[in-house]
Amino acid sequence: MFDRKKADALMAIIETGSFDQAARKLNITSSAISQRIKSLEMEVGVPLVTRERPCTYTSEGFKLVQYLLKLQALNEDFKNNFYRDKWASFAISVNSDSLAGWLLPAISSYLSTERVKIEIIVDDQDFTHMALESGNALAALSSKNKVINGCSSIKLGSIRYRLLASRAFADRWFKGGVKRSNLTKAPLLVFNKKDQLQQNFIAEHFFLQQSSCTCHYIPGTDIFYQAVKLGIGYGMIPEFQYKDLIERNELVDLLPGRFTDIALYWYYWDAHSNLLNRLTGILVNEAKKSLHQD
Repeated sequence: MFDRKKADALMAIIETGSFDQAARKLNITSSAISQRIKSLEMEVGVPLVTRERPCTYTSEGFKLVQYLLKLQALNEDFKNNFYRDKWASFAISVNSDSLAGWLLPAISSYLSTERVKIEIIVDDQDFTHMALESGNALAALSSKNKVINGCSSIKLGSIRYRLLASRAFADRWFKGGVKRSNLTKAPLLVFNKKDQLQQNFIAEHFFLQQSSCTCHYIPGTDIFYQAVKLGIGYGMIPEFQYKDLIERNELVDLLPGRFTDIALYWYYWDAHSNLLNRLTGILVNEAKKSLHQD
């Protein structure tokens, strides 16, 4: 068993990317945290942290971070089952569209029966897995189909997106049809600089780069949707938001019959944690009802 203070120092450095910030997080001096890491590295006989900006783990440090995360999950399970008045806690990393759509009801169902405090880390679906790999989360909902050492994964299904605009916006900018020339002139909505949904869609169907378009950045699922409805721009909207409005002709599908399906995978540390296993079961059941299944 590793010394708790040394282990906390390692996890704080990985989380913050800096010895100084990790020291502030733990309310100790930079010298103290440096000594703890040196002592831990002497104990295991290999370097664990790269002394760069930002700091990250070495290959051996990654193995130790995996072990500490599994140990954390088991400790939370034990506290939850043994100390009946105690609450377990862990973090999960998810994408904004899932959280605003199908995911939150599933989490609500889970929390109604479990004594768990959850920290939700929101990121683009192409990057959520990084919080898992860095040790900042015990589970992640990601669009990446990859092997993450020490983790189990389940494909949950796909979110379907279409390129939409308000009726007034479509009449103004696409009256003669959707073409490369008016796609570049009409304002395009993008979630943030990480968001590749619009880029990939227009590149596939029009051989057009997003950099050629006039873009507004709207970082939020609900406000992005409102921005499309208000005619601020056109963009990719998830199915849970658009289907009723297309039927009522309030939103226009700019390319009928064409869509993008974003597959979602649930990754979680293979720590044999009852708490994570129960959350996984609820998410799988909800995904079967809410997401497109292959």
